[in-house]
Amino acid sequence: MKITKRALDRPVTTLMIFVCFVCIGIIASRLLPLEFFPDIDFPFVGVEIPYPGSTPEEIERQITRPVEEVMATISGIKRMSSYTSENRCSVFLRFDWGEDTDIKAVEVKEKVDSIRHLLPADVEHIYLRQASATDIEILTLRLSSNRDLSEYYNMLNRVLKQPLERIDGVSRVDMYGVEKKEIRIRLLADRITAHRVDLGRLSDILRRSNFVLTAGRITDYKRRYRVRPIGEFKSLKEIEELIIGENNLKLKDIARVTYDRPKMTYGRHLDRKYAVGLNIFKESGANTVETTERVKKELDRIGKDPRMEGISIYFMDDQSEGIISSLNELLKSGVIGASLAIFLLFFFLRRWSTTFIVALAVPFSLLVTLAFMYFFNMSLNILSMMGLMLAVGMLVDNAVVVTESIHRHQLLAQAPREASIVGVKEVALAITAGTLTTAIVFLPAIISQQDETSVYMKHVSIAFVVALGASLLLAQTIVPLLTSRVKLPKKRPKKTVIDRLMKRYGRILDWMIRKRKLSVLIIFLVLISVFFPISQVKSDMFPQHDDRRLFLRYNINGHYTLEKIEAVVDMMEEYLYDNQDKFEIKSVYTYYEGNYAMSTILLRTGSTVRKSQEQIRREIEKDLPKIALGKPTFERRRGRGSEDTLRIYLRGKSSAQLVELSREVAKVLSNVPGLIGVRSDAEAGEQEVQVVVDRDRARMYGFSAQQVASMVAVAMRGVNLRRFRDEYGEIDVRVEFQEGDKQTMDQLKQLVLYDNQKRPIKLTSVANFYTRRGPRGISRENRITSMGVSINLKDITVNDARKKIQNIMDQYHLPPGYEWSFGRSFSYEAEAAKIMLINTLLALFLIYFIMAALFESLIFPAAIWTSIIFAIVGVWWFFMFTGTTFSLMAWIGVLILIGVVVNNGIVLIDHINRFRDRGLNRHEAIVKAGMERIRPILMTAGTTVLSLVPLCLVNTQIGGDGPPYYPMARAIVGGLTFSTIVTLLILPRIYVLLDDWRNWSRRVIGRANDMSKKRIFKGRKKEE
Repeated sequence: MKITKRALDRPVTTLMIFVCFVCIGIIASRLLPLEFFPDIDFPFVGVEIPYPGSTPEEIERQITRPVEEVMATISGIKRMSSYTSENRCSVFLRFDWGEDTDIKAVEVKEKVDSIRHLLPADVEHIYLRQASATDIEILTLRLSSNRDLSEYYNMLNRVLKQPLERIDGVSRVDMYGVEKKEIRIRLLADRITAHRVDLGRLSDILRRSNFVLTAGRITDYKRRYRVRPIGEFKSLKEIEELIIGENNLKLKDIARVTYDRPKMTYGRHLDRKYAVGLNIFKESGANTVETTERVKKELDRIGKDPRMEGISIYFMDDQSEGIISSLNELLKSGVIGASLAIFLLFFFLRRWSTTFIVALAVPFSLLVTLAFMYFFNMSLNILSMMGLMLAVGMLVDNAVVVTESIHRHQLLAQAPREASIVGVKEVALAITAGTLTTAIVFLPAIISQQDETSVYMKHVSIAFVVALGASLLLAQTIVPLLTSRVKLPKKRPKKTVIDRLMKRYGRILDWMIRKRKLSVLIIFLVLISVFFPISQVKSDMFPQHDDRRLFLRYNINGHYTLEKIEAVVDMMEEYLYDNQDKFEIKSVYTYYEGNYAMSTILLRTGSTVRKSQEQIRREIEKDLPKIALGKPTFERRRGRGSEDTLRIYLRGKSSAQLVELSREVAKVLSNVPGLIGVRSDAEAGEQEVQVVVDRDRARMYGFSAQQVASMVAVAMRGVNLRRFRDEYGEIDVRVEFQEGDKQTMDQLKQLVLYDNQKRPIKLTSVANFYTRRGPRGISRENRITSMGVSINLKDITVNDARKKIQNIMDQYHLPPGYEWSFGRSFSYEAEAAKIMLINTLLALFLIYFIMAALFESLIFPAAIWTSIIFAIVGVWWFFMFTGTTFSLMAWIGVLILIGVVVNNGIVLIDHINRFRDRGLNRHEAIVKAGMERIRPILMTAGTTVLSLVPLCLVNTQIGGDGPPYYPMARAIVGGLTFSTIVTLLILPRIYVLLDDWRNWSRRVIGRANDMSKKRIFKGRKKEE
């Protein structure tokens, strides 16, 4: 107890150190960056290669497979996955947590560069992607207007995008829904044929005619000059006048050269008006709230610009609102909880001065934690705020135990200094053990980097543990110092309710210890009772929460014109807006393209809400219009709109076989109760024309299969040329057939090629044509082709769905060489449950190790350890009565609970042992210790429970739209309340049983030793 003595010997120094901590914490609270998520680098590296206008199968063959082969040689890959669509391929590598992804990204770049020559020549860009929590946009905006905004790229870029990019803290601004104009060279098929233009040669001429290069240096009169041959186009007229053939044949003779916007392949609606989107990202380390405020001020200024008249700016997502609302809700709950806790302290202590000293632990510990976070470059985010909120009710525990101990010694007429020293010394072991056991449950999360859940838990843990450590320091320094300065009231306090409760409790405890068989029966019945609530409580690691958003996916079953998809979207939006009040719809935002459409239905919030999100979903589904192009279904989403569709995957070599299998599996699963909207991802494919080059016929005319394919690509898909430069920047240049010349099968078959002698040859002479439905996209897992089956749920949990699907698929016989597996959403649930179970088991053992080391005993920690089991019983009963689903947040609450519930047991058992060391018999020691410790036990448990009651009753969500806090709070409240009763009534009985068992084992071992000694003694006598 040197630290307590020194605090009492040097009171001014102690107070100054305390004041310094407070001042540093206040300053740190102003300087700490406010973020939505901490800056976490995810162990993912991705390569994205755009290749527009092609088919998934072509891109897979020419790009995806070569990239996968070379990337497979990188060490440490945990999983490789790829997805190939009609416009691009994406290959993702997942590594173990803790890997340096910066180094891995360099390796990936080197590997892809090494095969760059094997990829198609017209691949322009290769993007390298790394994932970080700061990559989430801080603001998602939508612009809507009665005007057609698709023509306003330059105006929006100058007036809106560029000013926002210049704001301090903003890293980039992405604008979509409006495209930059480009130079389009539209070839005229009839003129191409009339002038016998070779498409391959034309493409080469256009590429070579627009260039800039460096040709070295020359010396002239002792001066060095750089030589730069320049052949760049300077104007549209210069492009039109380009000579491309004999007899001064110019480009304008066979093509139209225009400067206009590209044809839109997608669209966006907001409230049934065409919309433009903006995503705003912040720089790493920038304060999210401050950056967002600066952006909003700039948007207010931009909104007054005359050029923005009639254009409305709508905020779809705002991270700062999530942070502020989450912080405000936590602060509100914290203030209410802390007020209730302080009232409870005064009810027990009956002295405002002592109550103030104990309550001082809360702000001091929080400020110390903020200072720690600032100096260790941490941010104040929704996870660290969650840790601080959880700690609020536990910060007074140590101060309560110390104050009650000092107060009791003061009442024994001891001097204030002596009472403080003896009082702290008496409970020092108990509060140290209690703090360590509470903090140790987070050790696996702090040192582990096994998955996303553990990494996020680490940030919750650090804030929680530092705050608890600060409260322990305060309880051994400032609390005894201030308590020793408080004068005792002259009048002895009257008998209170607590005093009467202590006597009654003593009689009940005496009865429990004497009635051995009956008390053991009670313990047994309490334990087995847990099986009933377990069977009634639903279990779902990531249940759908009411974030007032619904996601309606149209499930388009082919590829159609944008106009046709828009007509379907208009019909669906009309249905929704006709029932806007009934469905409590605030806004509807829809994104659509030729083979995909998704409507995000934003529901009203606040006091106008009369129906739950689930109820509205059912009402919308009841009369949902049927569409010929697809089958609309609602989709699961998890956190800020991220997709959480449930899928199973089938894997094998043949894509065609996988398509058939996926459709059969979807048909089987659609008959399972609880599974709705089951569909094969293969159904989303589109009709395609396959041009199969006949190599023999092509060789007869002097063509290779590659040459034929390249000329078809130029005609149908078009090719990008080197960019045109003007005073405002670079402009894309694209050459392609005009739309009217590439619409029908006959036009494709009549495409003319020219051999070396410039003889015209129709495409139909060297190729065969087949029509079939191709896949919309090709998924591959670890270089094996896979096909997904998407699933939605109705009235069942993910865990229940997993069991039903497992039973069905176990009976379904797949062909040899084919296998199935659960998708990422299913495995994510299983992985999260597995990690939490491992962390819980590790925490249980660590708690036992700490108690055994501090008590220097194996029996007494086992008695305290049993209170954890009873606390979990209380959790299940509380969840059943409150209708709470056991989720990941509930499991986090259980993890915290097992570190908290042992505190009361430590305080009680430690006091019992002290009385036994002083010579009291076991029965008297238990009763006396229980009567003296009921007050601090009820106070510590009561403050923790009351501080979390507000979170139990409200639907406060992490970040404003994440999972709610209440399952975690209810787990702690229910378990701790039940465990407190167990600690006071059942734990002493368990203590007696274990102590009897220890004494019995000692007697058995002693008798065995005596018998052994007697035999040895008799043997020696016989020898003599």
